[in-house]
Amino acid sequence: MSEGIKEIISIIKEEYPDASEGEIKKAIIDFVNSNLSKIVAEIELPSLKDLRISSRKELYRQARSQVKTEKLREDRSKTELVRTLTAIQENFSDRGLKEDANKFTKHIKDIEEASITKKEALMYIDSDLSEMIKREETSEEDRSRTTKKLEELGEDANE
Repeated sequence: MSEGIKEIISIIKEEYPDASEGEIKKAIIDFVNSNLSKIVAEIELPSLKDLRISSRKELYRQARSQVKTEKLREDRSKTELVRTLTAIQENFSDRGLKEDANKFTKHIKDIEEASITKKEALMYIDSDLSEMIKREETSEEDRSRTTKKLEELGEDANE
């Protein structure tokens, strides 16, 4: 049994010390069953539109997290690969195999350029996702202000 339910039962037990835990549980269930529509009406559940917006924001946040992870992975992978290729290039150079050393110098340059291109793309994706999240949050605030304004107008009309 959850702590919240235990706490509710203990509060009721204080009010009705002669009631058993089983009687209290049954009374709670009966109360909820008979008043379910009132309880649901009083709980401000998010609209379907709000749920969709929330899930879009969560999707954008997850994608942004993946982009950041990929940026870190790209940095590590490039560093390790360049380190290995540099060791091979230096080995060829030390052995006087200039042509092979030059091939690996070119490979290193290609890897570094490709990595820069990928990181730039990831940076733009991250920026776009951040903008989308901000836009969703702004639209939520705008809807909230509009709803509040409509409620105020409704109250004024009723007066």
